[in-house]
Amino acid sequence: LMENLQLVLNQKGIKSVRHYCYTRLDDLLQKERIQLNTFFGNLIHDILQAFPELKEVKEQKYASSLSELNLLLNNIPSPTFLIIDGLDHIERIFHFRSYSEISRQDIAIIETLEKLVTSPLVKIIVTSQNVPQLKEISSFYRVAVPDWSEENVKTFLGKMRIRNRLVKK
Repeated sequence: LMENLQLVLNQKGIKSVRHYCYTRLDDLLQKERIQLNTFFGNLIHDILQAFPELKEVKEQKYASSLSELNLLLNNIPSPTFLIIDGLDHIERIFHFRSYSEISRQDIAIIETLEKLVTSPLVKIIVTSQNVPQLKEISSFYRVAVPDWSEENVKTFLGKMRIRNRLVKK
């Protein structure tokens, strides 16, 4: 869904920057993707790629922090979508991998979303399965995609010309 949205935005000449909290099971960067410093660094990098002129606005050349990200977000000169994808994976990966060397504070991406300060030209889209931590984001408008019924899935399989069959291990 988000990749298609980015494609449509790009076709309309609207820029987007994105942070993935998760890509796939065998991703070697799982630990880094759920950390706040990586979140800041990825978004800052992508914003500067999209708007190289904003390098002049940045106060610290190599810093990746909330204040540096907000500085850039506040100065984006044209309509832009900031997409943060897969928040539901942060807790899952943290607990599943038992990362003892990173703290709760290191993975506080959800808590940080309320602290983002953007220009009126920037819209933020957050995608996630419905996890309890999302209640911490009270200032965002929430849209829930309804669950698919078995009939919806069968219809989709038919449209995609995929045979509906039971898969056993």
